[in-house]
Amino acid sequence: MKDSLQAPHVIHLGKKSRKEIKRYKQGIGTMHMEVQHILSQAKTQAGPDKEVLPVVVVHRKKKKKGLLAMGSRLFDF
Repeated sequence: MKDSLQAPHVIHLGKKSRKEIKRYKQGIGTMHMEVQHILSQAKTQAGPDKEVLPVVVVHRKKKKKGLLAMGSRLFDF
């Protein structure tokens, strides 16, 4: 089994919205189709007797809003 298992394929999709992540978990949407396409390419390159271990990386950065976004600069005297 160790011989047939390759190193993990890291798929970095970048910044995605909550809605896109939710749809991916449900197995629908463009993000899901993109991951499936990349995995099918990796499987064809690896060969029929090798397994592919996918690792999907998605990050999301919240935007700060309101007075708290300014932080302590607001209260500097």
